[in-house]
Amino acid sequence: MPTGVPLGVGGVAHQQVCLPLRAGTTLALYTDGLVETPHSDIDTHITALTAALGRACSPAGGLERAADRLVQAMLPDVTAADAADDVSLLLIAFPAAPLSTTRAGC
Repeated sequence: MPTGVPLGVGGVAHQQVCLPLRAGTTLALYTDGLVETPHSDIDTHITALTAALGRACSPAGGLERAADRLVQAMLPDVTAADAADDVSLLLIAFPAAPLSTTRAGC
């Protein structure tokens, strides 16, 4: 998938991408404050976030609990007062649905 500028950046054209998502998928949208620190590699943190998502997101656990677990996993020693950057995390669950009620489209 092509990488573009972050959402909210003005004056730059954004490219829309449509991807199919399977029922039961959880989509995670986050700001760089969750994965970027001044003295570490961002790709390492994105890999860690991917692994943490797999552990934190379960159908029975709920999204609020999963979000709490993800932030704790990614920023274990950071309090809101100590954060060097804003951190936003949005989890969106696509519930499992009977095939007769689903349709593809963008």
